[in-house]
Amino acid sequence: MTTKGARTRTRMIDTTLELIQTRGYHGTGLAHVTAGAAAPRGSLYFHFPGGKDELVVAALDRVGAEFTGLLESLIAEGKDAGDVVAAVFDDLAARLERSGFAAGCAVASVAVDAAAENPVLQESCARVYESWRVVVAQILVRDGVPNAGGLAGAIVSLVEGATVVARARRDTAPLDEARVVALELIRATR
Repeated sequence: MTTKGARTRTRMIDTTLELIQTRGYHGTGLAHVTAGAAAPRGSLYFHFPGGKDELVVAALDRVGAEFTGLLESLIAEGKDAGDVVAAVFDDLAARLERSGFAAGCAVASVAVDAAAENPVLQESCARVYESWRVVVAQILVRDGVPNAGGLAGAIVSLVEGATVVARARRDTAPLDEARVVALELIRATR
């Protein structure tokens, strides 16, 4: 059973994540967070004494863990590297369509919007991207793909770049195109 405070903290993280996905870091105000989470402003600083940056890092950690969990669940199902990568692109395309292309990747939003000027956020974005790269590299290694680390980094970059372009164009075609390229890269290295 969770406490009222834990539920409030979770609502704040969830609200922050939603706002960052649609408005970016600078467009996500603390008043929006507390209103969306139905929480008093004082509770924000109780749960996140470091303020907005601490809250955003918690939101990025959440999305990082969720996406890593998706990758790990696909791997646990016995899917090969190509199937895992294809499923990631398909999942992101479906998410974009469900949101009407309003909600992009929170990590990309923060990386573009604030990481250059904020070392705490830069480190958080880098840590999340690295966690994804590591999991993708593990499945590539498992499947005998050479240069797994480099290819995994390229795949993460393809995913993120294609997500940004798809959102801008309001069309999943960039994700479809990047999916084809990623799968060709995996096949070409075997």
